[in-house]
Amino acid sequence: RLFLFTAWKSINFWWHDLISVQHGWHIVSNIVATVTLLALCAMVVWQFIIMLRGKSFRAFLKQWLAFDITVILLVLCYVLFQIVVVNYRPILIDGMAEVSYPSSHILLVATLLPLIVCTCWHNVPSKVWRRVIAVSALVLMVVGIVARTLCGYHWLTDSVGALLLSAALVAWYKVMTQYKLPARREPSKL
Repeated sequence: RLFLFTAWKSINFWWHDLISVQHGWHIVSNIVATVTLLALCAMVVWQFIIMLRGKSFRAFLKQWLAFDITVILLVLCYVLFQIVVVNYRPILIDGMAEVSYPSSHILLVATLLPLIVCTCWHNVPSKVWRRVIAVSALVLMVVGIVARTLCGYHWLTDSVGALLLSAALVAWYKVMTQYKLPARREPSKL
């Protein structure tokens, strides 16, 4: 265990010495995170419109409830790692040591953008719009992950941990949306 800890610590210091702090990448990662949050807001509005239109409640449950629960789990993961501190940033922010693990920007981008793509893929009727959404989200996700990893505000393990946690959340969402709801039973007539 000590060997693994020392190896990761060495990799973290090597990575931080290699990239230093790049404020330009920090700005790019903030822009991507903001666009991702705006996309989440658009999804919430879309969900509300679907509810008002009175679409099939069962279809609503399968996609949107899984989406909402996954977003809640994402928030809970963020709060948990604010309470259970794994490590601090390699640099001081306004003279303060801030929690660093996992990278919240990467966690946000790598979880929400795949959720948005999957949900839109099943709910947007236009094949062209589905592809535009998917390609845009993929580009945003890659840019966001690379920017946050290269900005130097996190250790390399913070980025890797955020990617692994995001993958787990997206996998959970996929499992929940693949789950078959039980058949609707008609009440028996006496």
